[in-house]
Amino acid sequence: MAEQSAGIRKVMAKVRSVEKVLTWALETAGIALLVIMVAVVSIGVFTRYILVDPVPWSDEAARFTLVWTAFLGAAVGVRRGSHYGILMLLTRLPRSARLWVLGGIALGMALFMFLLIRLGTNLMIMADVQISPALEVRMSWIYLAIPLSGVLMMFYLVLEVIDLYTTGRSTLGSDPTAQYGEVD
Repeated sequence: MAEQSAGIRKVMAKVRSVEKVLTWALETAGIALLVIMVAVVSIGVFTRYILVDPVPWSDEAARFTLVWTAFLGAAVGVRRGSHYGILMLLTRLPRSARLWVLGGIALGMALFMFLLIRLGTNLMIMADVQISPALEVRMSWIYLAIPLSGVLMMFYLVLEVIDLYTTGRSTLGSDPTAQYGEVD
């Protein structure tokens, strides 16, 4: 039993190191996409209003970077527990009831993420024949943000549920301004 427990701890340590690298990569990509979006919008404004000769691709590129930034940011939001929650009710519940409520919340979130993955994949497959008019990019690459975000959110949610039921600590149902919430 102790060997099995040590094996689980070893696997979880590896998963946690992957989580840290993945979170860093997502945050870095989000920052890079925001910088690109600001640059593209600035170029679009400059060419449209100063040069009076707009570049046709700026609106499309800004829109696509916004989509990717939003979906990757949603995954980071699950990791940090920064999505909206109703803490007033949750904090008044006893610990055992709170665990059940948080489990229900996690189940609802998992259902939503499953729908993102499933419907986003279908949308991506259907959009594979479409090409964006200005950038001439397959639209499936743009729609890839939806199922990818769902998978990333599900990964983070599973880790949060494991934390919740093994240590009692989780960002689920906690104050998003705090580092970690304790479920007492």
